[in-house]
Amino acid sequence: MPFEALLTHDIEPIAQNSSSINYSKLPYLLHQHTLSYNYSATLMRLQYNKKTKAEAAEILALAPSYNQYVSSDVRDGNAVREQLAALPGAVKEVEFLERSFDGNYLYGAQANEQIFKKEAHKYGIIHMAMHGLVNNEYPKFSSLVMDKAPSSSEDDILYAYEIQNMQLNPDLVVLSACETGVGKFQQGEGVLSIGRGFMYAGTPSLVMTLWSLNDYSGSQIIENYYQALNKGMDKDEAMKWAKLEYLEENDDLLSHPALWACYIQMGNTEPLSIKTKTFFGTLLEYWGLILAGICLSLGSVYYFHSSRKQA
Repeated sequence: MPFEALLTHDIEPIAQNSSSINYSKLPYLLHQHTLSYNYSATLMRLQYNKKTKAEAAEILALAPSYNQYVSSDVRDGNAVREQLAALPGAVKEVEFLERSFDGNYLYGAQANEQIFKKEAHKYGIIHMAMHGLVNNEYPKFSSLVMDKAPSSSEDDILYAYEIQNMQLNPDLVVLSACETGVGKFQQGEGVLSIGRGFMYAGTPSLVMTLWSLNDYSGSQIIENYYQALNKGMDKDEAMKWAKLEYLEENDDLLSHPALWACYIQMGNTEPLSIKTKTFFGTLLEYWGLILAGICLSLGSVYYFHSSRKQA
């Protein structure tokens, strides 16, 4: 339950026509307090004992396109394959990160399980913008769905049981996918979710979701969140600022809590440094692309000229 969406005092009775309500003006607890979450006091102690690394973190971010068929359900442990919808907002999130911060940004077929498992341990921040699927009956089969990679030994469905057995070392994992904080409640364990798998794998801090994301609002909140982190805010303060900015920029039905309250900050809330792109680095990358284009054009002209000469 996202406590940020609770109201701090009574309001006028809500009219039958909900479209007349400006949800951005309601007295949310978000305005008065900064909130973060944890599974238990024991986990909280362990997470705060793991200090954020001093060096600036680079980002590994994935945004599948789902052009290939992928699994969208698991029944009795068996994958049922069907087409999943593309997520333009997820791609927008990763494009924003790529413009702003150093890292490795994987789109489409590159955003697959094989590359993720190979690269994940190298980065201080992991950002996963994709479909998340919850299996309440078999929590270990809740999953993050990646793109289908050609000629891969993996099925490109990252299950919760696979995640918890990985050796990861990020300071932060952002799960910008549907219901990544949702799962079966187990006595003595708490909620068995996709996010819980990352905590078992050694992640001290998570951003998770409590229900299905809206593609439009999700990308705005994520951009706001990283901008706040880059200003040096604590992670929970950054999430609060991201939501308040969203409410400032949107009103009426666009500010309904269903569109912004699903993101929560879990675990260690210490600030972290993100390695930003310098002007020189961006310029070098830009000119590198131009130079590659020129070389490709010259190579084509040379090949064409040589072919004609031989003819």
